[in-house]
Amino acid sequence: PDKPQAWKAVTEEYSKKLMELACKLLGVLSEAMGLETEALTKACVDMDQKVVVNFYPKCPQPDLTLGLKRHTDPGTITVLLQDTVGGLQATRDNGKTRITVQPVEGAFVVNLGDHGHYLSNGRFRNADHQAVV
Repeated sequence: PDKPQAWKAVTEEYSKKLMELACKLLGVLSEAMGLETEALTKACVDMDQKVVVNFYPKCPQPDLTLGLKRHTDPGTITVLLQDTVGGLQATRDNGKTRITVQPVEGAFVVNLGDHGHYLSNGRFRNADHQAVV
């Protein structure tokens, strides 16, 4: 959109920087698997990128809200900038244990998605998580 003014330019630049970060992270994962740095980035030649902006205000009655059920992301890698409200929980032990991911101002949460899990031949796990209010 053209409104607010400069939205498109700012979003395009932000998107470009996020893609650069994702490629660097894929390089680290490649090296961790004993591959050349560019291996996973090359495997994702036509990487699809989505920039999603969600706003979830603090819920006044959280006991009446479900949040987002436990899931894994379908893509290769997810880079998430949390707000101060939080609500992200990672799971482990096949979902038996939930760990609240505390927001850190200016920090990204990086989740490996299903595609990233498959690219690593299962060496790296896709991040099982949920959102609560």
